[in-house]
Amino acid sequence: MSMLNSSQVITRIRDAFILHLRDIFKKHPQYTYIEKEDGMVDYDRTKIIIFDITPLQPFLVPAIIVSTVPSNEIRFVQNGDFFFRENETTDVIGSLITGDVNIEILTLSTPDRDNLMDIVYDFSKQFTQELEKYGIAIISTSLEATSQTYVNDRWFYRSPLRIRFFTEYNNKVNYDLITKINFNYQLGG
Repeated sequence: MSMLNSSQVITRIRDAFILHLRDIFKKHPQYTYIEKEDGMVDYDRTKIIIFDITPLQPFLVPAIIVSTVPSNEIRFVQNGDFFFRENETTDVIGSLITGDVNIEILTLSTPDRDNLMDIVYDFSKQFTQELEKYGIAIISTSLEATSQTYVNDRWFYRSPLRIRFFTEYNNKVNYDLITKINFNYQLGG
């Protein structure tokens, strides 16, 4: 297995959140996420958008936007090697990474924003326990300040959630598997 760079590891973590949020909202009675057969969102029938970019059109709201911010890769210089080695008898090489996954709720009403944040927060607490099995530890979870913006004759309400994580990524962990975690989240309401 080839070793991913830190940007690829961060992207896999972000994608895992997006894919699993889409899965749980496929079952939600009020905010149903609907895809076409080709896996693309069905804009005509879906009741929520889950992306890694912010939609600019009101018909694409409510939305859950999952993004990452610049992360830190920490390397130690030892014997001319920029990666750590577990010990001299193994060929495990890697590096330490800290980073943030931001999950932002964007709605046209405060009740929708609050309802969605409750679901996303509960999901994130359960899902991060699954990520620990892949060596991804959560340092902190923060509910950031909510805001509202008036654009194109509409109010948009935002509520962000920031999850700071730490991982010791290496060439022996298959980070592609985190997007395929068999995670059975039960919707609470």
